[in-house]
Amino acid sequence: MIYDYCPKCGNKLRMRKMWDEGEVPFCDPCDIAWYEHPSPCIITLVINEYEEAALLRQDYIMENQYVLVAGYIKPGETAEVTAFREVEEEIGVKLDTLCRIQTFAIPEKELLMLGYVGFGKKVDLNLSTEVDSAVWMPVEEALKKLEGSEIAHHMLEIYLSDREGIRSHASREEDFK
Repeated sequence: MIYDYCPKCGNKLRMRKMWDEGEVPFCDPCDIAWYEHPSPCIITLVINEYEEAALLRQDYIMENQYVLVAGYIKPGETAEVTAFREVEEEIGVKLDTLCRIQTFAIPEKELLMLGYVGFGKKVDLNLSTEVDSAVWMPVEEALKKLEGSEIAHHMLEIYLSDREGIRSHASREEDFK
């Protein structure tokens, strides 16, 4: 988020040099710098015991394109807890374990996406109202279906290059609380 006015008092901010951070929006009355920061969110590649990936269609995000489960981190929530929650909310899969694989910055949308691979049992997908459709698909086929979704495709490539390593580093939800 880029600040023009102070979120505390509403005064117009001025640019002020802040050590090695460079020029930063600053509020003189509050004596505080308001650093630009992206909105943190998660993106999760969900894999079942049959090496199938859960692919979603959310037309409001990418029409006619598959995506992965994603969602914003709520205040007071860790990224890992968000990933467990979002997967269950969006597609009805209760993850057994989760492993962080990479972080992605999307400057044009002011997002910082924390990428995870989550492992859960194959169940009938129970979709939230924000998901138009979802399917389980063998990971090799899923790679082709994700070609237009750059981050999702890259995440699946990472998983395919080190399946056992990622599985061995995955942790249970209780480990993140």
